[in-house]
Amino acid sequence: MLAPIINIVTVVDVIRALATRSLKDSLYMMDTSRHSDGQGTPRLTTACHPGQRIHWIIRAIDVQTPASIRDITFPRALGDGAPAHGFGPEPAAGETLAWRYWSGIVPAYLPCGVYRYRLTVQMGTGRRSVLHADTPALKVMLPQGAP
Repeated sequence: MLAPIINIVTVVDVIRALATRSLKDSLYMMDTSRHSDGQGTPRLTTACHPGQRIHWIIRAIDVQTPASIRDITFPRALGDGAPAHGFGPEPAAGETLAWRYWSGIVPAYLPCGVYRYRLTVQMGTGRRSVLHADTPALKVMLPQGAP
C-alpha cells in the first residue's frame, strides 16, 4: 500500500518578515502527517517514510506581496548545501517567476533520522526580498510493520 502524500503548508507574514528582515515570528508551518512535531511553528518536524511523496505549499498573509519557495536544500543528507535531488518546483498554471508549490519523494536510500533543511522564501522582488529558515526538518522513519 502506498503511503499518503504529505502536504506541508507554510504561511508567511510578509509585512513583518520584510520589516524585520527575518522569518523569525513570521513563519507558520503545518503538515498533514499525524506524527509530526512543531505544528504552527517554523520548527516543524515532519514525520515521513522513505519513498513517500511530500508537497510544500506556501501562502502569504499579505495579499499584495506574493511569497514563493525559492529553494529547499538538505545539507546533512546530501552534502553541505546540496540541492535536494528529486525535490523541486512544480509550476502552477500561469506562474513563471514564483514557485508556490514544490514536490518530491523522500529517497528510499535515506537512513532513518532527522534531516533539517533550509527553506528559502522570496517575497516580492528586490535584493532584500529573499530570506531563509534553517529550522524545519523531515523525520524519516520506517513505516509501521516494516522489518
